[in-house]
Parts: sequence; structure tokens; C-alpha cells
Amino acid sequence: MSTSAEEVTVERVTAAHEAAVAAFVAAHPQRGPGHCRALAAVEAALGHRDESVVAVADGRVLGFAPARWIEGRTLRVLRHGRLAGGGLVGCGPLVSQSLGASARRDVLGALVDALRQRGGALGARGLSWMLPGFAEGEAGLAASTVSLMDDVLAAGGRLSLSPGLLLDLSASEEELLRGVQANTRRLIRKAETVEVRATSVAGDEARAVVEQLADAAGSAFGGVRGASRALAAVARAVAAPAGHGDGTGALFVTAVRDGAGAVLSAVVTAEANGLAYYFLSFNTEAALGKNANPVGLWAAILAARSRGHSRFLLGSLEYGVGKSAQISAFKRKFGGQPVFAPVAQWAIKPGLDARDGLLTALASGLRRR
Repeated sequence: MSTSAEEVTVERVTAAHEAAVAAFVAAHPQRGPGHCRALAAVEAALGHRDESVVAVADGRVLGFAPARWIEGRTLRVLRHGRLAGGGLVGCGPLVSQSLGASARRDVLGALVDALRQRGGALGARGLSWMLPGFAEGEAGLAASTVSLMDDVLAAGGRLSLSPGLLLDLSASEEELLRGVQANTRRLIRKAETVEVRATSVAGDEARAVVEQLADAAGSAFGGVRGASRALAAVARAVAAPAGHGDGTGALFVTAVRDGAGAVLSAVVTAEANGLAYYFLSFNTEAALGKNANPVGLWAAILAARSRGHSRFLLGSLEYGVGKSAQISAFKRKFGGQPVFAPVAQWAIKPGLDARDGLLTALASGLRRR
């Protein structure tokens, strides 16, 4: 199948596109949990507007690029303009595998151009995509990911690597458990002796579990405004049938309860195409004292394995101080292979970075005086 840049139209995804986009994503071999459209609703509740775009030609979807607008916390020192603006980020893009190499680059270029133009209107500093695939040991990257990276470079993008932890779920339960740090294994067993139990829940039960953890929403979402709305969006998503009827992926819940049946915590995973991703966890104050969170994550790993997934992505690795570093340290307790996901980046307004650095330094100096 051939096409040209002149034939491709790029449009922002609306309700009218959802069915066609869902079918395209469901059939794409590079789809992953990040393409799950339920995640867009959660992000929207946090105030991150969905700016995803779709490339079409002759009524066919040829490409889909998830993108959410994250407006950065700003320092206002000028009457007009803002410093340290946000960016467009997402998991993707997906371009039709039926196209030839030249046509694929045309479609990718059209997606990039549309988002850079939109990002410029929003004041975004850059566009960033986490590409499918991982660089893991001698296995390397899939040929399709390498081809996509070539297309990114041809479209003027830069490539970097983001570190994370990946579990191989083809291993036996005993092998996976041996990879867990000894102290964490001890805490899981200790919790089980006091009847702390974790089970997979779905449908209305999953919704009820999430809704019972409303008090933990602020902590789970990093204290941002909109946490209660985001929790409601998660509750709606997990109550939907697995796969949400569209094949783009699903959110699953593992609930942790005490001996009396009270909900202590919940782990939410996003899953698609053989990959499960540790998305969120909600913990009550009582859960922290009863080691419910490690019990929940361990059970979520096993539940993803039982659903036929071959990999479990614990998430990115971050160091230093603060909550992100603490969460990263918690993930590392469950073992896994360090991997690097390729990240594609385009600057939208590169000249503003230098301006912002200078003006921020000047503003800081004035405040000290």
C-alpha cells in the first residue's frame, strides 16, 4: 500500500474518531498499555488535556499519536509570556505496518508537524514520545522499533534512553519470588500471617474498591488538584469490561483486605499486548502499617502472569530525594531486569529555553535582594 504526504490528513482525535482509532490500535503489533484510551480520561481528570492526533487517508487510519498537554508550573516575571512551560508527551506513535518505508516516514512526519504546530500554539517547549520496545540484554530491540527510531531521526527528532525495570513473566512463580529482595519477601509472608490477603477484582467490585480509597487519592496522584476526579475516572475504567470492548488495553485492580474484609489498598495495572504496567497504588494509613502495598504488588504481578502476559513493567527508575525516588526504591525491591526505553523528542520553541534560564536566574537574584 502506498500513500503520500499530500494525501494524508491529520486531525485531533474526537469522539467521532474513537471507534476507528480503537480498531487501529487493537490491530497494531506495537501497541502497549500506554495506548489504552481509558488512560486519556484519567489524565484529563488531572488537568492534562488530550491532544492526540490521527492520520487518515481515503477514510483509512494510517497513524495514531497519543499526546497530552502537561502545563508546567510557571514562574511569572513578565507581564506577558511564562517561564518553564510544559510540553506534549505520550506513548507512541503507531504508524500502519502495511505502508512502505517512505510512506511510513511521510505519515510520521505529518503527525510530528501537526503536534509541533499545536504545541507551539499552547506554549509547549517540546514534544516527547516513549517509543515501543525495550533494550534488554542481548535480545536488543525489535526490528520494527529500530525502524521507527530511524524514522524519528529522519523527522528531525532526538533519541534518548529512559531507564526502567522489567520482569520476565515467563519465569515460574518460584523464580520470580527469588528475585524479590529477602526483606520484602519476609514482609509479604508476615502480612499473610495476620490475614492480609490480595485478590483480583473486576467490574462493580473493582469500582467499589477504588471508590473506598478516596481518602488516598491525593497521595496516589502526587497531591495535584483533580485527584478526586482522577480517582473517579479510574473507578469508571476498571468497572468496564476487560479491554473496554475496543482492544486498546484495560485497567485491572488487585485489592488488599485485612482479616475483617476491610479494604487496605489497591494496585492498578494497565495491560495490553502481553505487557502489564504498574500504573497506580492507593494505600490507607492502616495499609502502611500492615505491609499491604508489597502484598498487593506481588499479587498484581502474579495476576498479570495468569492473564497471559509475558512482561511486567515496574516503571521508570528515579534517584535522589522525594516521593518519586521513594517509589522507585520500592519498585527495585521486586527485582526485574534494568532496561532502557527509547524516547523521541522534538524541541518546539528551543530559543525560549535559553531565555527562560536567564530570566529565572535574574528573578531569583531579585528575590534574594
